[in-house]
Amino acid sequence: RKMPFMSANLKDAAGKNLLAVPYVVKEIGGITVGITSVASPESFAYFPEDKLKQISIWNVYDALNETVPELRKKCKLVVLLSHCGVNEDRMIAAKVKGIDLIFGAHDNILLETPEKEGSTLIMQAGRNGEYVGVLRLKFGKDGKISSYENQVTALGMAVSDDPGIAEVMKKYYTETSAGTGKPEDEHTQETVPAPAKGVR
Repeated sequence: RKMPFMSANLKDAAGKNLLAVPYVVKEIGGITVGITSVASPESFAYFPEDKLKQISIWNVYDALNETVPELRKKCKLVVLLSHCGVNEDRMIAAKVKGIDLIFGAHDNILLETPEKEGSTLIMQAGRNGEYVGVLRLKFGKDGKISSYENQVTALGMAVSDDPGIAEVMKKYYTETSAGTGKPEDEHTQETVPAPAKGVR
């Protein structure tokens, strides 16, 4: 199965048309979930120049202020996949109303328990697939999140590889590191310590 290509702020070079669908809507466990995504210009710092000339990055806030209200009308839960970094995610949560969950990336932060900005939960699960996070939500009668439980698991040697994903990653590493079989990674990971429990 192919993952859908989705972005609310990636446009063509002229800045007129989105290059992907801005969001998807899914029924999960009887709940209508709207999922959208954005990326900061810094996310494309290492893109080849010829590729960068073919795209433009729409302002994250303008994109979300157009997309989130539309999702809010259709969905019980609105989720943002962000490649902007945790500091920007905090500002997005504060400035863009209507986002329930932000799953972030870009700066390799491991949030062992979600941060909360207003009514928005912010999560980030480290780097390079070294961790997997599971977030369990409970909803009140008003349809809003009443409580949550978050679990972050390190994918160490005790956790078996998924054969399908392992094959994809092997091919990716071979292609992106000139046949060395090792990923090119100069990033470091910062861990934000968690309270004793990830339950609220």
